Formats: sequence, structure tokens, C-alpha cells
Amino acid sequence: MLTKSWVLFEGVGEVTESKLWAKGLSDWTDEQCFTRACVEFPKLGNQRLLRDRAVLALKTLDVTLFGQALPRTEHWRLWESFGHDALYLDIETTGLGPSAQITVLGTYFRGKFRAFVHGQDLNEAWDFMNQASLIVTFNGKQFDVPFIERHFEKSLNIPHIDLRFVTGSLGYKGGLKKIEPEFGIVRGADIKAVDGYMAVLLWRRHQRGDAQALKLLVDYNQADVEGLPVIMKGCWERKVDGI
Repeated sequence: MLTKSWVLFEGVGEVTESKLWAKGLSDWTDEQCFTRACVEFPKLGNQRLLRDRAVLALKTLDVTLFGQALPRTEHWRLWESFGHDALYLDIETTGLGPSAQITVLGTYFRGKFRAFVHGQDLNEAWDFMNQASLIVTFNGKQFDVPFIERHFEKSLNIPHIDLRFVTGSLGYKGGLKKIEPEFGIVRGADIKAVDGYMAVLLWRRHQRGDAQALKLLVDYNQADVEGLPVIMKGCWERKVDGI
């Protein structure tokens, strides 16, 4: 999908991109195809350097250029080429206010779940996250990432796919738990009743010495995180089918 994404180039919107596709121009990495596209859309002729840099970035799996050049609403297109190194992310907090803190930062990366817990190893999460080429969240642009950046006092400069907006563009409404069944995800009975408010209460119980409360909180977080790659794959397939 990325190699046919003409919206990578300045001045090319979805309408122009569709016109190029309709003419059979579907691979900007191909020199002949790019030259023909320049005839159809002359402004592309001034962006041959960007095209050459993008070809090299694709060969070396350097996501930086694509993260900067693609419109943020189109970052879902990165998943096919860089999803193998995507980090799926979800956090739990003590609340929503400016003084609220992260309690659990859950990740799914390279096939493994790992939770970082406040007071234990949370500060190790920054270096861990920055191994990834891509971050995938649900509502992370408005919630998770601002919390993380505030905690570490740094900017998380990794291309970010927020599935809340991708699922919304596909017509799905509601939060993560409401959407999950649409992608075949069924939560276990032990965590089905847990929600964000209960996650706060579980952390308070943990602070009072309830070891089972922390386990349930981490299990809840893990369910959130491990559902994200399933939803990402489903969204990808639906998006591509709709083009």
C-alpha cells in the first residue's frame, strides 16, 4: 500500500491519487511509473528527490521520512511495511486530572506483552518504546501519549496510528470495548466487567497491599493491548478493500 500512496507527495490529495490509480499508476518506486505520473500531475516532477529518498528509506526500513511526509490521517498505510516492528500501547492511570499518574504502561512488541508498573520499572519504558518503528494505540493521541510525554518530560517522536480515528473512518462508533466484538475479540469473564473507573480502584487496592488487585489490573491492561494488533489488521484489510 505504501508504494502506491501518492499522498506522500506535496500537493497530492486523495482525489488526485485516485485519478493516478485509475490510470494504472500504482507504484511510485517504479521509475517508469513515476515518470508517467509526472506527466499526469506535473508538480510531482519537482519532487523527484523526495521520491528517491523514499525509495531508499523503504529499502532500509527507515520509517522517519514516511512519518513526516504522510498526512497523519493516512499513517495507517505504514502498517504493511513497518507493522512487524510496531509497538501496541495502552496505559492505566490514577485518573484524568493534571496531577494524575500512570500506574501501568502495557506494551505488545515483537510478539510479547510487557507491563511496566509505577514504583517498579515504569522508568524503563521509555527506552523500550523507542525501539519501535511505529506505535499503535486506541485514543492514544489524546490520552496515552500526552500522559507518557508528561511523565518522561520528552516527546515521543515515533509515527503513531491511533485506531480510534481509523475505526471511526470505517464507520465504527464507540470505545475500544464496544468495537472489539466487531473484530472477533471476546474478553475473558474475569476482566469483562473491568473498566477505566474500576482500574483506578484496583490500583488503590494494590496500594493498600492487595496483590490480586495488581494482577487483575495488569490482566485488564493486557486484554486492551493484545486486542490492538487484531483491530489494526482488521482495519488494514477493510481500508485496502475500500480503495
